[in-house]
Amino acid sequence: MYEKHGIKFWGLSPQNEPYNGLTHGGWNTMGWTPEKIRDWLVGHLVPTLHSAGYSYLKIMVEDDSRSNLKLYADLVSITIYLSVCSSYTIH
Repeated sequence: MYEKHGIKFWGLSPQNEPYNGLTHGGWNTMGWTPEKIRDWLVGHLVPTLHSAGYSYLKIMVEDDSRSNLKLYADLVSITIYLSVCSSYTIH
């Protein structure tokens, strides 16, 4: 739909600040542990994108604060992440 208007997406982040839903309860948000988002990416999102013709999209994970990066990186299987993700993102 967007491509008809000259807009082509190159990448995506599955969720902004996935850790906030696990640590803050003051607003309506969803929380993902690193293991849960890894399993969802590998088992659901990536296969769906590939079958729909979007295998070129770059997937960026951990779209969160720098303070969470080490915890996140220490908890995930890097081998599995490297097979489906392009990078970690921080802000």
